[in-house]
Amino acid sequence: PIVEALRQDAHVVITGRSTDTALTYAPMIHEFGWSWDDFDRMAAGVVAGHINECGAQASGGNSMHDWREHVGSLAVVGFPIIEAYGGGSFVVTKHDGTGGRVTVPTVTEQLVYEMGDPREYITPDVVADFTTIRLEDAGPDRVRVFGIGGRPATDKLKVSIAYRAGFKAVGTLV
Repeated sequence: PIVEALRQDAHVVITGRSTDTALTYAPMIHEFGWSWDDFDRMAAGVVAGHINECGAQASGGNSMHDWREHVGSLAVVGFPIIEAYGGGSFVVTKHDGTGGRVTVPTVTEQLVYEMGDPREYITPDVVADFTTIRLEDAGPDRVRVFGIGGRPATDKLKVSIAYRAGFKAVGTLV
């Protein structure tokens, strides 16, 4: 539905519950005219969306790699930007002069966030194989992402459910 709204020249798209990744890959499908059965490109869009979906986690907010010395200020953190290309590769970057850091380790840490089976990252449109993802340093605060493979969507979807069963535990690390 997001792709269809963009096709109709929508300036604002209001949607019900959508996958987090679709907010990034739907504009890519629209802009580049990707076919719904071009599974590798669709999977690349899903990966771009997965990197982008948690905001500053990909630009240092989730970093465990030399974060004290190299991440910089998270008070004015730069959120990730996806510079997408029609062939399915893309660059993750952020605005100059903002805090945080975009590196292979920061992008990698976001990629494994909420990861189940890395060979089967299931979405309603495609299954992305995260074991095919290739990352390379493309300069300061720039990471090139490429080589992503995908397969047709399954006839099943993941579901998040909750039910009352007694107790709830919450932990915070600051």
